[in-house]
Amino acid sequence: MQHDLTCNRPGSERHVVDRLKAVHELDVPIVVHPDVISDFGMWRELGSAVLLENMDQRKQVCRTATEMYRFFDELPEAKFCFDIGHARQVDPTMTVANELLHAFSDRLAELHISEVDERCRHVAITRSAIRAYRTMAHQIAEAIPVIIESMIDERGIDEELSRTHAALQPLSTDPLAVPV
Repeated sequence: MQHDLTCNRPGSERHVVDRLKAVHELDVPIVVHPDVISDFGMWRELGSAVLLENMDQRKQVCRTATEMYRFFDELPEAKFCFDIGHARQVDPTMTVANELLHAFSDRLAELHISEVDERCRHVAITRSAIRAYRTMAHQIAEAIPVIIESMIDERGIDEELSRTHAALQPLSTDPLAVPV
């Protein structure tokens, strides 16, 4: 994706950042997919309102902690939006997820949760995802806002809330016990 950095026409990076300034003034966090950033100077204007999200396997940047360091170096006030589904899709062993949380836990401001399928769609959380996410739950403070990104119909809301709650419970002494 190319960005026109010289003008403020709709769709240009400058136009987007300028429009987001009103959101910044409301002290509302702005979750940003880092692959849309070309001019770090513009995004620095939004300071700590920017939450950089780790990406899924389709993207060429910010899938791992190593890839995200450059963005946080360029945007030192930015916070971290941890998408646990993206991290698991990139690495089902959850090593990447652990590395992301270890590297950026001091910046963690929001958690996105769902399962991400092979086509990079956010779908309902499965039992295997619950088990994987529970290995991480102890690293996520209860005060962190959680956004459920699962694409479900309205009849599945209560069940997905239950699965999300289960996924965010730290492992018990029985790692195979998965409440739902």
